[in-house]
Amino acid sequence: AEAISLGPASKSKLRGKVTGVIFQGTHHRVDIAGVTNGIVTVDVAGSQAPGIGETVGLKIPTESIMMLPEDDGGIA
Repeated sequence: AEAISLGPASKSKLRGKVTGVIFQGTHHRVDIAGVTNGIVTVDVAGSQAPGIGETVGLKIPTESIMMLPEDDGGIA
């Protein structure tokens, strides 16, 4: 989640709701729901972080996206 950045929901097609924020000393770890079937965790540098319940926009650089093969349900 290092490549993901947060911004205003109005400026992004990819949006989610903040469900958790934890201060980690030099950054905040922000949990976001509604983007996938699970929770997306993003590290936000600095002292400012969105509040719980806030809707945020996510930006993912194209070069950071990796497509994985579909899971066949088997055990590797």
